[in-house]
Amino acid sequence: MSEPPAYLDPRDPAVHLDQHTQRYVWEGAEKDWEWHGRLPVGGERQTSGRWIEVISQEEINKQQEVYSVAGVDETVPAAPVIKRQQGKKRKEPEPAAPKKPKPNTAVFVSQLPLDAVVSEIAEVFSRYGVLLENEEGEPRIKLYHDNETGAFKGEALVVYFKPESVELAIQLLDDTYLRASKGVCTGPRMHVERAQFQNETSADTSEKKPRELSEAERKSLKKRMSKMNSKTNDWDSDSDSERPKAQATARTLILKKMFTLAELDEDATLLLDLKQDVREECESLGEVTNVVLWDREPEGVITVRFRDPAAAQRAYAKMDGRYFAGRQIVASLTDVRPKFRKTAHADDEDDENDERRRADAFGDWLDGQGEENK
Repeated sequence: MSEPPAYLDPRDPAVHLDQHTQRYVWEGAEKDWEWHGRLPVGGERQTSGRWIEVISQEEINKQQEVYSVAGVDETVPAAPVIKRQQGKKRKEPEPAAPKKPKPNTAVFVSQLPLDAVVSEIAEVFSRYGVLLENEEGEPRIKLYHDNETGAFKGEALVVYFKPESVELAIQLLDDTYLRASKGVCTGPRMHVERAQFQNETSADTSEKKPRELSEAERKSLKKRMSKMNSKTNDWDSDSDSERPKAQATARTLILKKMFTLAELDEDATLLLDLKQDVREECESLGEVTNVVLWDREPEGVITVRFRDPAAAQRAYAKMDGRYFAGRQIVASLTDVRPKFRKTAHADDEDDENDERRRADAFGDWLDGQGEENK
């Protein structure tokens, strides 16, 4: 047969279902035909429809060649079609932008003294930023206790108002003593790290809708946020007024009350030990290029020069007001060459000769002690 029957019979061996077009095709000797109309139900033949000849792509191309117009690209849609397509694209909704993660403003503190209380933790951590407050105006600090005994575990969560305070607190309080400013440097040192919350590591991405706040709660929250912003401005201005004006470019840290002249005379090795201790402490904050102990200054001056001004700023914030050997350190910053008094020897930028001289003096002192004991 060169033409299909007037009906569709799925049981006809010349009929098959095209999986791509989902239409029934009748394969003739020369041409194929597609069924357009109602589809058969239950395998019965269907008469509501008709067969339409399938035109191959080759025949379509031949037709286009016959009716083609010079200078017209048949592959480009007509202007009305392009306009309609562009209109559809404009109407399509743009995908929603991914939500920015909520900034982390909390630090987790461990290895605290077991008798530590919220007030002293707040006093120490508020030096590096404004602490977030609850409805009662109290700092958001959570102490963790043992579930069985109820005893304090030496762990706490401290929440700041701004995320910038987190990094500053980690840099300046990690591996320090909670009561160092009061001269108490015993027991374990604090470990301060960025707080990790469950929604940051959990694979469950489902979001819980926040509880709808009442009008009174919204007013209270707005009032607290305004108060926090005011405190932040005051904290920033106070910090700037306490720091030297040259802070932005200063690379030299000046430390006073680090020693007394009497201590240097009594212990010939103190100079080397002090310089080494200060260098190790400051190198944890940035690259140190020079440490000088000014051994003729009654105020006990040591200067530390950093490669980077930002490291000098961090060292200033960490060292100023700390207690050392029972004395409270007074720190400042400068961007000029210090002019303090010291024993005349090598250039201030290279004091190896001074260390050698002190070591020789210590050797002479040992020799003298040996002669006396003979």
